[in-house]
Amino acid sequence: MRWLLFLLVCAACVSAVEPMAATGRNFALYLADDGTVWAWGDNSYGQLGLGNNTPHYEPTRIPGLAGIVQISAGIYHGMALRADGTVFTWGYNGYGQIGTGSAGTDQLPLLAMIAGVVRGVVVVPSPTWP
Repeated sequence: MRWLLFLLVCAACVSAVEPMAATGRNFALYLADDGTVWAWGDNSYGQLGLGNNTPHYEPTRIPGLAGIVQISAGIYHGMALRADGTVFTWGYNGYGQIGTGSAGTDQLPLLAMIAGVVRGVVVVPSPTWP
């Protein structure tokens, strides 16, 4: 019985979300310890993932994102990795950089088209911009 309890406690520890922040150009994303993602700042290209291009001056929860374990921000786009290995992307996509299979701005998080990838995805933060 002790081993079962130990395994359950360890599983809970491993699945805990580490809060983190990511920044793009004039906007920020925050991953809360409950797996939700919050955004604020400039939203000219839908980079806040809120379904519009209106700037937000205080943190606002991005709808539809839950169970997120890691986030990253590009200059005008955001990415989120869910615990099951799926990747969501949103924002400026003029060159197909958010991986949805087309170009254009996406103002809400969409599943990135990463064929055959289920586990082992690492979202790398973008470099700091001056």
